[in-house]
Amino acid sequence: MKNQVNEAIDLMNRMNLFEANGNPRIQVGRDEIIDMLNQQDENGGGRYVSFIYVRPKEYYKTRRNWRSDDMKNVLSKYGKEGNEHWFDTVNDFNNDDKIKKLNLGGMIVTTRYNVHWTTKESYDRAYSSYAERLHNLRMRNGIGIESDGMLGDNHNQRQQTDYGPQMNQTNRLSKDFNLASMTSKPISTCYLVDDEGMIKGEIPGDVVKGMNPLPSAPKPEKAVSDVLSGEALEAYMEAKAELDKEFNGKNFLFDRILSIVASVNGVAYYYINDALRSEIAKKSEVYVNPQEMVKIAREQLSASIKEVENYDPAKR
Repeated sequence: MKNQVNEAIDLMNRMNLFEANGNPRIQVGRDEIIDMLNQQDENGGGRYVSFIYVRPKEYYKTRRNWRSDDMKNVLSKYGKEGNEHWFDTVNDFNNDDKIKKLNLGGMIVTTRYNVHWTTKESYDRAYSSYAERLHNLRMRNGIGIESDGMLGDNHNQRQQTDYGPQMNQTNRLSKDFNLASMTSKPISTCYLVDDEGMIKGEIPGDVVKGMNPLPSAPKPEKAVSDVLSGEALEAYMEAKAELDKEFNGKNFLFDRILSIVASVNGVAYYYINDALRSEIAKKSEVYVNPQEMVKIAREQLSASIKEVENYDPAKR
């Protein structure tokens, strides 16, 4: 009986997803949605999409860099009730110097990106334009002369497959995005997982921030700081920051993309990856349970749908 109730609830949730603002939202496979989005890329403008990416999240596990005072301030906002899967462990570690290791299992983070989807050809053109301007900036400042100003930039380490997607330098199917085209800031949610890859529960973002290094200002590459200093270095960093506003290339693995939401020719589509493959921690051989991630995808899809529909209602 319990299974039947759960199945009924899941069906109702699916129906709610299908009827966003009265328009049917259709679930499709990965290759289908990629083909449709690639066909919509006109002059490199790309179709607006919202996708969720999953990766393991690192955090302080020992006292070497632990920020006790900062964590104390964060923990003051929370109590055990509703946070049983993490609160006591973190709170005890923060208050007891005799505890030498923070044992939370593993942690993953889902991040929703709202960007414009462009084809590989459009991305390559944008990258080439950026690379040429960056090359000129570096050459003017005598930086990286031996490498023609590239300083190890590895965008070209891609291998196109016979059936469409590309392989990156790790030989995994991937997609390049220009994150300078983001229309809003990425939104991340962290989850604790056990040693078997099962989700234990969400952990607040401000707690996770307190378990990580404080953000720092961008640093120049070593080859840059070897040549420039003082006002010249500041001028270079400012000029590069302006270039980076137009192009910020990142490579995403397809098997870590949890979901994609997009609207094409007035029809609303979504894709959920039921074979997601993400380690529960860096260098771990344990992967988060894919079915657990499907549940999270469905929980977060409504927000992705709103992002797409609110961005351009006329084209949804």
